[in-house]
Amino acid sequence: MTSSILNEILVIGLAIAWLLVPLHAPSSTHAKGLQFSITSKLVEA
Repeated sequence: MTSSILNEILVIGLAIAWLLVPLHAPSSTHAKGLQFSITSKLVEA
């Protein structure tokens, strides 16, 4: 049960990071690369 709660927190944190990355990344291609890696982590989870 504890691990599923932690997993949900991790997914929410990654989703927030996915939304915030484009605001802070100077290069849009860099932001897209980070979003892609975060998205693939979300898919794996």
